[in-house]
Amino acid sequence: MFKPTERDIDRNHFLMKPSRVKNMNPATVQVTAEQIILDGQIHQEKVIIAPTQKVMDDEEMETYKLRKRTEFEQAVKMKRHYIGSYHK
Repeated sequence: MFKPTERDIDRNHFLMKPSRVKNMNPATVQVTAEQIILDGQIHQEKVIIAPTQKVMDDEEMETYKLRKRTEFEQAVKMKRHYIGSYHK
């Protein structure tokens, strides 16, 4: 079992110094936990859903495949050692 020495206690003393509160007067406006939660829900960002692409003809399908292939190759080139870039 580890038993700290006096040197360890002196060295770690500045790390565990308690913080002091300068102003101990109560706030003029009290904020409740419910107000904080409601404020968070109001300011929460909406989830953006990417539009689905509908392919109409063979030429459009080829351009789509080419674009996806170049995106994949760029991802692999940038993060060669990252396994996540090799699969969906």
